[in-house]
Amino acid sequence: MKTPEKARLSRDQQTRLSYILNIYQLIRMSFNNQANVDNFMSLKNYNGQFKGRRPIDMLLEGSIENMRDTYRHIDSLIYARW
Repeated sequence: MKTPEKARLSRDQQTRLSYILNIYQLIRMSFNNQANVDNFMSLKNYNGQFKGRRPIDMLLEGSIENMRDTYRHIDSLIYARW
């Protein structure tokens, strides 16, 4: 795009972008080990709704519900410690 400052995102695009950025931030907050931060999304996960799937696979399915559920699961990792 020649004028990126004029780019407009739909409400759906804004929501999806928000989930992605917040998931990234939550992962960074959840793990002290950089390897866990770097690999969390690509490792099989047997907790919660993942059922042995990789979190990234859920996101790639494209469902906003999967994005929400992935966000909520990672969010619960942080607040379960309190």
